[in-house]
Amino acid sequence: MYKLTSMITGFAGSVFALALCSGNASAQAVYNTDFISFEGTLVVLDNPTSAGCQAVGVNYNNQYRVSYRFTVSPSLIQDALVLFASGDNAAKMLSTQPTTGSLNGSATTEWIYINHYGNSTGTPPGPLASSSNLIISSGLGQPLSLATGNIKILGSINNFLAEQNCNVASVHAALVVIPQ
Repeated sequence: MYKLTSMITGFAGSVFALALCSGNASAQAVYNTDFISFEGTLVVLDNPTSAGCQAVGVNYNNQYRVSYRFTVSPSLIQDALVLFASGDNAAKMLSTQPTTGSLNGSATTEWIYINHYGNSTGTPPGPLASSSNLIISSGLGQPLSLATGNIKILGSINNFLAEQNCNVASVHAALVVIPQ
C-alpha cells in the first residue's frame, strides 16, 4: 500500500511540475503580459543523427510531443519549449536571452530534465546551458500574435532533450493553439 501511495504522490507531483513548466497559468495579472500555449509534434530530421545523439537514442525521424509557450512580452516571461521524451518524462528548454527572452532566432537557452516523479535529473544535474537557432512562425509564415492558431518550428537545437553533446541540426514541428 505504501508503494502505491508513493507512486500516486510522485505522479501527482510530476503532473503539477509539468503544468508549471509548460502550461497556461494566470500570470497575466502578475506580470502584466499575455501568453498562449501550443501543442503538437516535433520530428528530428538529421539523417543520421550525431554519435552523441545516437548514444542516447535520438535518431532520424524520432517524433516527440511538444508544447510551446509564446509570450507577448518575453522579457517578462521567457519563451519555453517542452519535449516529452517518453511517458511523463519531459525536457524543458527555456530562453536565457538577457533582453528578449525569446526562442525565435539564434538564442541562448537552458535545459531542465524532469522525470515522471517531478524531479529534475540529468547529467550534469540541474540546468544545462545550451543554444538553439529556431525559426518560429505562424502556419502561414507570419509573425506570432495572440490570434495565431497554429505554428511551425524549424531549425537546430543543441543538447537536445537535456542530453549533453546531442546536437540536432534539423528539427521540424507543427503545433496548434491550446484553447483557453
